[in-house]
Amino acid sequence: MKLRTQSLWFLVFATGAFFLLVAVVASVVLLPAANRSDREVMARALFRLESRLQQQIRQVETYANEYGPWTDTFEFARGERPTYVDANFQPDSFASSGMNISAVWDEGGRALLHRVYDPSAESVGAVPAAVLTAIEAWPGLLQRTAGQNRAGVLSTPSGPLLFAAFPITRDDRAPPVAGTFLSGQWLDAELLARITDGESYVAELAPLGGVERDGEVRFLDGQTMRAALRIDDPDGRPVAWIVVTSARFVRHVQLRGLLVTFAALGVGGVLLAAGAWWAVRMRFLSRIETLTEEVGRLEADATARLRLLSDPTGDEIGLLARATGRTATALADAREAAEAATRAKGDFLATMSHEIRTPLNGVLGYLGLLRESGLSPEQTAHVNVIRESGDALLAVINEILDYSKLESGRAALESVPTDARSIATEVVALFEPRLRAKGVRASLTVDPAVPARVWADPLRLRQVFTNLVSNAEKFTLAGEVAVSVDVAFEPAAEAGSEARRILRCSVRDTGIGLAPGQAATLFQPFVQGDSSTTRRYGGTGLGLAICRRLVRSWGGELTVASQPGEGAVFTFTVPAREATAAVVIEKPTRATPSPGNGATGRDELRILIAEDNAVNARLLLAVLARLGHRAERVGDGQQALAALRTRSFDVVLMDVQMPELDGLEATRRQRAWERETGRPPVHIAALTANALAGSREECLAAGMDDFLAKPYQLDDVRALLERVVARKAAPGAVA
Repeated sequence: MKLRTQSLWFLVFATGAFFLLVAVVASVVLLPAANRSDREVMARALFRLESRLQQQIRQVETYANEYGPWTDTFEFARGERPTYVDANFQPDSFASSGMNISAVWDEGGRALLHRVYDPSAESVGAVPAAVLTAIEAWPGLLQRTAGQNRAGVLSTPSGPLLFAAFPITRDDRAPPVAGTFLSGQWLDAELLARITDGESYVAELAPLGGVERDGEVRFLDGQTMRAALRIDDPDGRPVAWIVVTSARFVRHVQLRGLLVTFAALGVGGVLLAAGAWWAVRMRFLSRIETLTEEVGRLEADATARLRLLSDPTGDEIGLLARATGRTATALADAREAAEAATRAKGDFLATMSHEIRTPLNGVLGYLGLLRESGLSPEQTAHVNVIRESGDALLAVINEILDYSKLESGRAALESVPTDARSIATEVVALFEPRLRAKGVRASLTVDPAVPARVWADPLRLRQVFTNLVSNAEKFTLAGEVAVSVDVAFEPAAEAGSEARRILRCSVRDTGIGLAPGQAATLFQPFVQGDSSTTRRYGGTGLGLAICRRLVRSWGGELTVASQPGEGAVFTFTVPAREATAAVVIEKPTRATPSPGNGATGRDELRILIAEDNAVNARLLLAVLARLGHRAERVGDGQQALAALRTRSFDVVLMDVQMPELDGLEATRRQRAWERETGRPPVHIAALTANALAGSREECLAAGMDDFLAKPYQLDDVRALLERVVARKAAPGAVA
């Protein structure tokens, strides 16, 4: 397409974009303003309606005021005026006053008179018993002293009632009080029509329990809006809704004005576009077309010289389009390669997480059960060392999954008082048996000047020590692995400033060492010394990359010095900011469960386990038996649904990745079945080796109630089941 045609289309699109912009401005600015104005109109209408309703209540109050403090009523309440009823409460008196109900109670609360007027039949009868009971049940209505009046709206079986109640006294309103006089008027469609006469809206009564909100304006469509006024009794309890429906006058006027504006802009826009097209064509297009031809000729013949032609032909922007196309293709190829690498890394991390956590769950879980099985002190110590090693492995796995955050510098790092020498001691003690078995000596040297506690992240510091000592143990077949921790001072960064005190931690080994040039790439992710090292010693190649990023995030540095066959020395530094004893934060310890921590008969749960891994299933059955609960195991989501259809369970422990039907889809189908059948929802908890970011949210979105990442401990399962027991025991819970 030639540039001239493109320019023409550009003007067409620009004109269309202009009108679209006007429409957007109208929808973003003008129409919302019209909506606000319509809301204000409705708010004023609700205010007027409420004022007229209060005025109607005052009329009822005025009527009651005529009869309550009146000597004739007083004497009737005392049983002294038998003609009182016939003289005052005939159909014509009700019709003239507009009242529907009149009632008199003596001072003992006995109803002496209760008349109701039916305007359609122009007859007077007794107030229905249910209505009379509702009136008498209203707190404080019949317990009156002189000068106490009550007025407002009451809820009765026959509908809302505007009422006024006055104590019955003589004309002077002085004590004693002989009882209570009440007058009332039904708040019905006829009364609403009368008090809203002349208004532009329609008001209707609506029962409680709907979706209305007091004063909220809702636009039903482009022409109509609706709002509701809640009517409360004098004690603030809701009685009924008055729903007001009105036309949207402001928006109607606004739209009509916009149509006129659009018509004017349309004519002006067409004229403006025509003039712009003529100017662009005469001033720019002819010159650009000639230049484009020359560029095309230069592309075909590199030796040609640029010259102007009088007969422009060919594609105006072909050369630029092809160059841009080549660049775009290269960028697209690079982007696809980067995306493929990102997907590969994500898949790798997800697979590593699941495949490592699944067996690790069995190892750590059975260690927890073994630790509580009555071991000797020596056996308990051995189990604790194994458990600590498993926990350290789990921490490393978690940090590998968090590698993307470390890459971007967004990893959350703690800064708490940390005993660096204890961490170094524990790490060396962890690897010492393995080194001794290989005939390698292990040693630790700690400078006495090292502070008792420094501000650091203990978990990450342990991770760095563990990774470096683990590498030294892996690559050292004879000789020694020596760990040292001392204090050093970095030169001042600026003249006049003090030198910074640092902890300098070194791990030296007598292993295979590094070839020249390998140190430059050693700290890159997924890189090891060479391919043979990868095959012989294994590993992901992430450890040193993670360590360097961690150390640098603390303001330190991790370096290596090595020669082939002479071993290597890895040294990292961290700031040595001493933490005083006053701010020492003790690491919380996990309480050892007592043998009596099993569930009582009352708290025993019926549990369904959906787990395809046999080891993890046996572990979970053993844990639940230890906790005193009954459990049944199935191997996939389809079997879990079948069990839930035929048997009753209090909780389902659902694995996510299972054959036939995974845990997420099984949960969705169970929730749908519960909604269709009206069954109470069963508590479903995810027990999964998927611990990547977003796994918990995905499980909860599928309908699960809890989430527990593998590997979990006995106390974690106990806490989860205690939440289920507490929910069962809560008031209103479905058994």
